[in-house]
Amino acid sequence: MAKSTPKLTTDEDLELLAELGVNIAPEPTREYSPREERIIAGFEEIDRFVAEKGRLPQLMGDRDIFERLYAVRLERLRESAECRALPEPLDSQGFTKEAENLPNLTQTYSNRQKFPEHRVRF
Repeated sequence: MAKSTPKLTTDEDLELLAELGVNIAPEPTREYSPREERIIAGFEEIDRFVAEKGRLPQLMGDRDIFERLYAVRLERLRESAECRALPEPLDSQGFTKEAENLPNLTQTYSNRQKFPEHRVRF
């Protein structure tokens, strides 16, 4: 005869938790479209950059190519209400706030003729 494995949580435990108002049901996970996943992943890369460097990415000619990419990506996130809404729960430092309330990252580089504006599509 096969042995049954003991339950880790008994019915009594569940009743006690219910009386205490503790909900142990797992929260439903949200499914994201591939586009939404790219937006969130892009924001997470910007967030990691800020955590490592202690500053927002800048779009200046002497900066690393990835920093310039992050700067353009952040600006595009700020411009689109839909793109701002997705990473908002993850945005504890306010990187994706309304575009008009924050400095325009691409305007920090004064000699824009050397580098044509690159569009990042989400």
